[in-house]
Order: sequence, then C-alpha cells, then structure tokens
Amino acid sequence: MGQILDNKTFYSSESIDEFFSLLEQEKIRYVLIKNIKNELPEALKKGKDIDIVVHPEDYKLYQNVMARHHYIRLIHPEGRGAGWRFLYGMDENVKYQHLRTGIQVDAYAQLCTKSICMNAWLPLEKEINRAVWENKVWNDEKKWWEINEEVLILYLVTRSIFEKQRFTEEYIEEIEKRKKLLCKPTVQGFFEKVFFRFTNELIALIEARRYEEIIGRYMRFEDY
Repeated sequence: MGQILDNKTFYSSESIDEFFSLLEQEKIRYVLIKNIKNELPEALKKGKDIDIVVHPEDYKLYQNVMARHHYIRLIHPEGRGAGWRFLYGMDENVKYQHLRTGIQVDAYAQLCTKSICMNAWLPLEKEINRAVWENKVWNDEKKWWEINEEVLILYLVTRSIFEKQRFTEEYIEEIEKRKKLLCKPTVQGFFEKVFFRFTNELIALIEARRYEEIIGRYMRFEDY
C-alpha cells in the first residue's frame, strides 16, 4: 500500500496514472526518462514535471492528444521563446500542463542534453536514440514504459555534467545503483559516443566515487 501524502504538496498518483493511461490509450510510443527516488507516481511535488521522450514519428500526434485532453502548452523556459537553439535538426521540447490536475509534462522527440557553453540543445548520438526504442522496458507494476538501464546511466551522468554541472546526492544515488553496468561493452560504447577519449577516465572516477572531481577534470581534458 502506497504512502498517503499531502495533496497540497504532491500531485495525486491517480492523476499521474491517468496521464500514462492516456498515452497507452492513444498508442503513443514514449519512455519515461527518469524517476529519481521513485517519486512517481506517489511523491511528485507540485511544480516539478514528468520527463518523457516521445518517438519522433508520434511527436505531432502527442501534441494533438495533449490539446484534445485539456493540456495547455506552456512557454518552455528553455525553448526558442527564451532564446534557446535546437541544433542538428532537433525538434523543440514541448511542455504541457493539465488544466484540472495541474500536472506538468516535459516532452522531447530525442534523448538530448544541453550544450555546456551556450543556450542550445543537442540530441544524443543516433545509436543511443535507437537504443531508447529498441530496448525500452515495460514496468508491469507502474504500467508505463521506461528507458532501459544501460541508456539511463549514461543519461544520468550526461545530465549531471552538461545540464546540472554538478553531481547532486540524488543523482549520485541513482548512478551508484547502476554502477556495475559500466563494465559492459555496450555501456562503454554509449559513453564513448558522448565523452570520446575521456570515457575511461570518467568511468574510473565514477567507480572510485570521486564525483566531485569529474566536471573539473572533464573541462581540463585536452586529448579529446
């Protein structure tokens, strides 16, 4: 039985379940990108959003479905209207809020990251984005599709370096849960698509739990 949480602070789990049920009902291909500390569906604080990747072929359909089911499109704080650029033909991220429940959803047509030095979004390499769809995982308990663990650990590290520019305790905890995957050739291959020759050093720092050194070492790395 789930926790009973203050509905003034948290979104109801029923409203979150409704959102994922809608995606299934409309046959939209998607994956939940992350679920830090298992905050979904019962402990998502109001003002935070659900992050999903929608298959590029379903991206327009997704936006139509949102409009038909009482979701309003918000001005994205990191969208074109705020001066952000979307490089390499990447679609702009879209953010919606349900009129009744207030739930906010941030959707991407590709797994992506921010540029570390300018207001721009970059899609992750095509092979990584293919793996998002080829290896997605159905969570039978929660009734939603999730990103596979091998891609997820890459995303957690990439987001910490490029977007957050720090490793928070929450992200470290999630990375530590999956650290054993770093020895897998497929995971190392994904890391090399993003971090190139820094990959071995990066993995060694993670394995040694020296997270506080990673960003500084990455920014000073010369043999890229």
